[in-house]
Amino acid sequence: VTDITTEINTNLADDEFGGITNWQAAFARTQADLTIKPGVIIFITDGNPTVAIGENFDSDNNDYYADLAAIEAEQCKQDGTRIISILLGDNINVNNVIAPIVSDGNGTPFVSSGYFITSDSTNNESPVLDTDYFVTDFEDLSEVIIDIVGEMCNPEPVPLSDPDPDPDPDPDPGTESGTESD
Repeated sequence: VTDITTEINTNLADDEFGGITNWQAAFARTQADLTIKPGVIIFITDGNPTVAIGENFDSDNNDYYADLAAIEAEQCKQDGTRIISILLGDNINVNNVIAPIVSDGNGTPFVSSGYFITSDSTNNESPVLDTDYFVTDFEDLSEVIIDIVGEMCNPEPVPLSDPDPDPDPDPDPGTESGTESD
């Protein structure tokens, strides 16, 4: 955790922020800049995407920009990363993170990639609220993060296999546990 935290902070140190939201760049930078691929990305946003890599700012194109971000997010997921989304505020289109993005008829027309941003813990292409994605506000953000960390760091215990109730006290050399192998 310390190595990846240091790497993230180093990569973000010289960036300037303000006024626009580029979901695609967030996932593309994760792929390009992090040498250690994270097991989990907690994607936190307070707005719909208003720009994408190589595109101009346009708040009417948020579905198109979300689809471009979903393509990058899919690459992260294919690399084994789980993406948990936290949407801050009530003005974000939830479908832009939990379902394949389709054009709302505004902005640039596009054909959906069929991907979505948030990982689906149930594997039925339907991310679950308060497990795979969260809708909250800034006041409750720390509680949501505590819940996510608690879930990720305290998984269900894995039962140990039952030991052999009658182990051979003097196994023969060259055999596994004193039994002949084929």
